[in-house]
Amino acid sequence: MCAWGRKCYEGGKTVVIRVKNQKAAAYLDRLLWTFDDTDFIPHKIVEDRQDEVIEPLLISDTSAGKMPIMDVLLETTEGDPYVHFDRYEHIIDFAYLYDDQLKAASRSRYKKYQTAGYRMRLIKAK
Repeated sequence: MCAWGRKCYEGGKTVVIRVKNQKAAAYLDRLLWTFDDTDFIPHKIVEDRQDEVIEPLLISDTSAGKMPIMDVLLETTEGDPYVHFDRYEHIIDFAYLYDDQLKAASRSRYKKYQTAGYRMRLIKAK
């Protein structure tokens, strides 16, 4: 997730990373501070921000009522896609293949994105 967030940030895109809960948001926040000693990606947890958004990368858990509109939605949850995913220019979604139930949920999200007119590409992790 951090590498994809960095790639989008370096490409001049703003990003919201959707995680499943507040614990995952706090973990990702810590990870973004430490995953690379030479890089820093300005970021913030949506629920922690007090004022207007200036960070190019935001972390939001599924309990957050309204998600900010950014260029890219990085979807890391295991269930249905964000209801208003069509507000985003690009969506990066991870397919979970190690569990049959998660795999089925990933395929369901894929079909919803495809039906909405998104051009889908598969990028295999290295």
